[in-house]
Formats: sequence, structure tokens, C-alpha cells
Amino acid sequence: MATSNNDMWSQWNHVNVSLENRVQEEQIAKNKIQAHLEKILQEIFDVEQNIEFVKKTIADKEQFLQVAQTRLETRTRRPNVEACRDPAMHRLIQEVHDCHAAIADLHGKLRQEENAVQHLLRTKSTLEQDLAIKNNSLFIDSDKVMGIRRTYTMAAPERSSTTSVSFSHPRGLITA
Repeated sequence: MATSNNDMWSQWNHVNVSLENRVQEEQIAKNKIQAHLEKILQEIFDVEQNIEFVKKTIADKEQFLQVAQTRLETRTRRPNVEACRDPAMHRLIQEVHDCHAAIADLHGKLRQEENAVQHLLRTKSTLEQDLAIKNNSLFIDSDKVMGIRRTYTMAAPERSSTTSVSFSHPRGLITA
């Protein structure tokens, strides 16, 4: 009887220690998820700022393109002046082509940034779900399970030099 009592006490303590270790591991995992989520939120903020900068740059380039196109149009449609292809005309044409290429590159960059934001938002959503699961697991393990285990405390087995075991028998109590 004493042996089984000691075994039960040992198992009780082993389960408590294991459960406390599990709660600590979950807390560490939760902290890592929170840190990763904070980094993702900062990245989202940075990428969104970059998107705004790219949009502003595109608008600026489009204004510059309009000016270059207007100058080119004015140069090609001069009344009473012969059209010629001199170095100034070649520079204007090159300017327009360069602006178109720069705007196309910026639109590509904008698409990449928008895709990056979408990916980061999906990652954020996943991390928030993982964090909710960890919070729920911590609540169950630390509050519910540990709370129930605290209400059913086991007393430490008494250490005695003589062990007496009592058995119940239909004819009476037998002491060994």
C-alpha cells in the first residue's frame, strides 16, 4: 500500500512538473509568435510607405512625361517651319522613351510591393490565428487544468519505519 501511495505521489509530481514545463514552452512559443507578428506589422507599415512613395514618384514622372510630350508635340507641329531631326529633337524623343520606361519600371515595382503587402497580410493573419490558439492553450493548461489539479492536492506520503496495511475482509478487518 505504501509503495502504491509513493508511486501515485511520484506520478502526481511528475505530471505537475511536466504540465508546468509545457506551460513554459507554450509561453515561450507565444512570445516568439508575438515578436514575429510585431516584425510583420513593421514590415507591412514600411512596405505601405514604400507603395505611397512609388505612387508619388509615378505621378511626378507622369507630369514630367506630359511636359516632354508637349514639348515634342510643339516642336513637330510648328507652323511655317520645316520639320527637322536635329539633336534637340532626338533628345526630346529619347526623353519621352526614357520616361515611358521609367514609369513602366515603377508600375512593376508597385505591383511587386502590393504583392508583398498581400503576402505579409496573409502571414499576419496566420500569426494572429496561431497566437489565438496559443492563448487558448495557455488558458486551458495554466488556468483550467492547473486550477483543477490544485483543488485535488495530494498529501505527501508519510515515511514510517513500520508499514501497516489494513485489508477489509467480509469476516472482519485484517491487519498485517
